[in-house]
Amino acid sequence: MARVTGLTLRGGVYQLRTTIPTDLRDRFGRSCIRQSLRTSDRQQAELLGSAERTRLLALFNAARKAPTQAIQDLSAHHRVIEGIDFSLGTNQQPLLQTPAKSQQRQAKAPPPRAQHKSLPTLRQLYERWLQIKKRTKGCENSCLVAVQACEQALGPLTVDKFTRAHGDTFRSWLLKQPISSRTARMYLVWIKTLLRYAYRELEIITKQPWEGLEIELEKQQTRRPWKDEELQKLFTQPLFTAYATPVGQKSGSDAAYWIPLIGLYTGARIGELAQLRATDISVEDGVPLLHITDAGEGQRLKSAASKRSIPIHSELIRLGLLDYVKAIQAEGHTRLWPMLKVDAERPGLQISNWFGEYRRSIGLTEKYPDFHCFRHLVRTKMSRAKIPEKVQDSITGHETQGSIGTKIYQSISFEERIEAIESITYPQLNLPRVFTAPKLEKAKRGGWRGAKKAPNISNKNLRG
Repeated sequence: MARVTGLTLRGGVYQLRTTIPTDLRDRFGRSCIRQSLRTSDRQQAELLGSAERTRLLALFNAARKAPTQAIQDLSAHHRVIEGIDFSLGTNQQPLLQTPAKSQQRQAKAPPPRAQHKSLPTLRQLYERWLQIKKRTKGCENSCLVAVQACEQALGPLTVDKFTRAHGDTFRSWLLKQPISSRTARMYLVWIKTLLRYAYRELEIITKQPWEGLEIELEKQQTRRPWKDEELQKLFTQPLFTAYATPVGQKSGSDAAYWIPLIGLYTGARIGELAQLRATDISVEDGVPLLHITDAGEGQRLKSAASKRSIPIHSELIRLGLLDYVKAIQAEGHTRLWPMLKVDAERPGLQISNWFGEYRRSIGLTEKYPDFHCFRHLVRTKMSRAKIPEKVQDSITGHETQGSIGTKIYQSISFEERIEAIESITYPQLNLPRVFTAPKLEKAKRGGWRGAKKAPNISNKNLRG
């Protein structure tokens, strides 16, 4: 698939700009069309943009050849551009105008029988599917991208026209695109879901024609622990040797320094760390703890096993983490990383994207190791130190394997968790303490997220 021109990233979301041909600009009342693709993923944006560009070109051709009916039909099937009325009937009127009320009254609706007989297109089926229950924006968008891909591969079919051969064609088309086999399989699964909905729940087709169609996943490189030389390359950068934190919501300034270090010494997921509140770090019975929880507003966890309290490694204390927390609380912030932009559905999305860009910029260009590979590294360190697996699970938030008794009745003591955490050592790293104060200049000026008063930690404060 050719690279789509006119894609721009604005506010973390890709937009498509399409220039209207000179001979049609009077009819459209503008020189270009801009539309949001509702995704922050470049690969998805390329696919969406290609499909939208194809439909727009069809629209332009229809406007030249059969301006009335062709444009009406195209709009009904594709709904290419929100806010544009394609139903105008004369070549002299701009397509962006709103028809007069008299014109609206004169327009005749199609006979009810004809409406009853017509079956929905895949796009219309998708719109109805959205209404049956509330789904996340990520889920809705993934399904929409799949619909766009299917329309590009097969054209605007109504659901009764889908055949087994169409499914095979779509599968072959997907495998030729510059996307992973996992992404291709996901697109196929979404279309099968919609067809199953039309068959089982709406009963508007006699069978699900793509039942059993699959895409096998290619064998991919698996995640692995970080190597010593990779850790050296990462943690000898000015960010970690001079507290040269980057600027911007994506990196989160202070978050860019602390989150990789906390991941290195806890194995916590990046989303868990991105959503931390200042009160999620406390001292209990003299033990500094990091609380991974979904108790705060907007916080979410992968599973019930993810909720846990992790002793804070002595190396993180030496580097100044508790001092950072005190300073954040003194500034009145509720969130531990006030400068970090946190996505409502994927808390770690922005910092994860930044970390990927950062490690590539310093020469770590392979797919792995990524941030998640810190979890593999931490598990490896604890295993080599003969830490029991159930204790490892309590640190990393994995579901404990074994019987119900093993899962419920075997509690993990503070001492066991402290031993597990302190077994994570990196003798080859000699990190200097460089933290002096948080970099909250933008927040103090009322930037994108100003300071808010946070309650003090009662009886569990961070006073030395």
